[in-house]
Amino acid sequence: MSALRRTYPLALAALVGLPVHLAGQSLPADIQRQQELTGKRVLDHTVYDSWRTLDDEAMTSDGDWITFRYVPGEGDAELVLRRTDRDEMVSVDRGGAATFTPGDAWAVFLIEPAHAAVRQARREEVKPDDMPADTLGLHRLGSGVEELVRIAGVTSFRVPEEGAAWVAYTVEPEPEDDDGEADAAEEPEPEEGEGPESEEEDETPERGEGKILVVRDLTSGSETRFDHVRDYRFTGDGSALVFTRVTEDGLGDGAYRLGLGGDVEETLYQGMGRYTGLAAADEGDAVAFLTDAPDWGGESPDFTLMVAEGDDGARAVATAGTTGLFDGWIVSDDGDVEFSRTGRRVFFGTAPRPMEEVEDTLLDSDRVELDVWNWKDPYLQPMQLVQRDDELERTYRAVAHLDEGDRVVQLGTEIIMNVSLGDEGEGDFAVGSTDRPYRQLISWDGRYNDVYAIDVRTGESRLVKERLRGFSAGAMSPEGRYIGWWDEEATSWMAVPVEGGEPVNLSENIPYPTWDGLDDHPQGLPPEAFPVWTEGDREVLIADRYDLWVVDPTSGEARSLTEETGREQGIRFRYTSEDPDRRAAPRDEDIHLLAFNRATKASGVYRDRIEGTAPPRRVVYGDRAYSGLQKAEDADVWVHRWSTFQEYPELYVTDASLQNSERISETNPQQDEYSWGTAELVEWTSTDGIPLQGILYKPEGFDPSLEYPMMVYFYERLSDTFHRHVTPSPGGSSVNLAFYTSRG
Repeated sequence: MSALRRTYPLALAALVGLPVHLAGQSLPADIQRQQELTGKRVLDHTVYDSWRTLDDEAMTSDGDWITFRYVPGEGDAELVLRRTDRDEMVSVDRGGAATFTPGDAWAVFLIEPAHAAVRQARREEVKPDDMPADTLGLHRLGSGVEELVRIAGVTSFRVPEEGAAWVAYTVEPEPEDDDGEADAAEEPEPEEGEGPESEEEDETPERGEGKILVVRDLTSGSETRFDHVRDYRFTGDGSALVFTRVTEDGLGDGAYRLGLGGDVEETLYQGMGRYTGLAAADEGDAVAFLTDAPDWGGESPDFTLMVAEGDDGARAVATAGTTGLFDGWIVSDDGDVEFSRTGRRVFFGTAPRPMEEVEDTLLDSDRVELDVWNWKDPYLQPMQLVQRDDELERTYRAVAHLDEGDRVVQLGTEIIMNVSLGDEGEGDFAVGSTDRPYRQLISWDGRYNDVYAIDVRTGESRLVKERLRGFSAGAMSPEGRYIGWWDEEATSWMAVPVEGGEPVNLSENIPYPTWDGLDDHPQGLPPEAFPVWTEGDREVLIADRYDLWVVDPTSGEARSLTEETGREQGIRFRYTSEDPDRRAAPRDEDIHLLAFNRATKASGVYRDRIEGTAPPRRVVYGDRAYSGLQKAEDADVWVHRWSTFQEYPELYVTDASLQNSERISETNPQQDEYSWGTAELVEWTSTDGIPLQGILYKPEGFDPSLEYPMMVYFYERLSDTFHRHVTPSPGGSSVNLAFYTSRG
């Protein structure tokens, strides 16, 4: 640090105005001078809790309403529901997790307990079950604040993806009235290592406890309640709600379906046992779950995968011994249950049957823990301890083909541990990977994986890439026709058809590097950006430092999507989708590109077409950082965000032109009361001849005739953050730019 006069630092990032004892200046004098220069207050450590950030934005499909949340550094958040076309707004203290019902008529959200109440409960060491609970908020859009419905004590909620406006939520059951008898019957728990050794512990698995499920018709306001519910889901078509139940005596344990519009539950399956893994298909009305009820009387009951479709009861699809599973393997309740997109397949987890534990008769006080590590172990001993639970709960993916008589196929193995799906589970192949042969290398070299193509119909695997270095272990194209990966040794993107063949180098015919040559991590060079596939897996978009290239995955033939405009103008183009659910870039309509000028740090949005030959067309561009572009599903309503060092990235609403945007959020209006700062881009040449850039942050009202203290901060390459707004907050290892510039 040094005192400067009219001197710009040759540094990556610098702040003029560090409030410390420097060159004879006391801290109060520095602050006093800054206040006199600007006539504003300066930031101090008391403002952190009140300074807010904006997150969780979502829009109705018709684009009429948007919801977002203001979150303070510490304290109670604020949920905002606002019309996008007029100044109509509802604000809900402590609201969050908002979603909209089908038809966009209602907003449903949780209202958290007051932050102060939660802190006080923690100070008093209140038990988890007695902590302050959430409240469910229901608001009919366009009805005014008086229509806000609050339902206290809610632990969870769900709304259907399709159908009518319903909400299902759970609350804790009311405590039983025991007239004080329970307190009298309670005995103190024995100290560790004490107690009768002869008493045998009850080894019956815990079935868990249920809650009260309430199903509410938002149109009429009528509600139906169900007791002892463990889990619940709406079917994909929104026609019904399914739930699992565990009762105290076990007689009501089972899975049930409630047709929406009725109040009579239909039994899908019933039997004492544990129920978990409830899942619903995205399309249709199929549901699946795991239960050990069919084997409940056994010493260690096995789980069974059950599936129900339509009005039929649930049928057993897979359990230990089912054809297609490995001998000695079981259906694991640690694995996820999920349907393919159409519901014709259901995926689940399996695992080798665990070995029976040797009975331990030692007292707790006599036990000792010993960790033994051998130099031939795959992982170092500390890593073994960290990953122990994950390894014990590891499952291996299997699939049941419901459209083929529930035929079961095991996909993952103890060698091929990781299996990811293509085409949302509808593809004929999956991609498998394993790092098991290379785990020792993590300690001194890096990560490696073998990559496989797995036939989902037969479970047969074929080695696609051996000893692939890096964190990426291969990925399936959106429609499951190709497996692609970044090859660090070749510094190229590669792809191979899932049916077989030779890998195609997707970067080979691009005349510029597709790797990030500025990355300085001790491993192979990473790619400039991840590839984007076009619809139908027809082409793949590969990025160099500036432009995007359209590459044919069958031949590697490449052409410039952006006509090399980026390199000519020093602009980096990257694909962005306004629809977060879109899996691939469209071929027959405009696509949007985020543009960033590497020299000036200006940014904006351009349009282009996959099949076109014209250069990208500028839509909006300026000295700011653009982000968050999204469009309403069924309307020409768009929102985006932009920021500068002085301006927070607020939400703006507009149409497809992206012009004349209207701001609809105001996150920190108090900023106008405070001295802030300005950012200036500076350039120099390093001692080894490399042109570099940095940012000079100066206090508001900077007077070049005065001396200011200065901090110089080097860390990698920060100049690209020129237009990043910095929220005042307590720092860890970095410098809070706004705080120091505010204080002169």
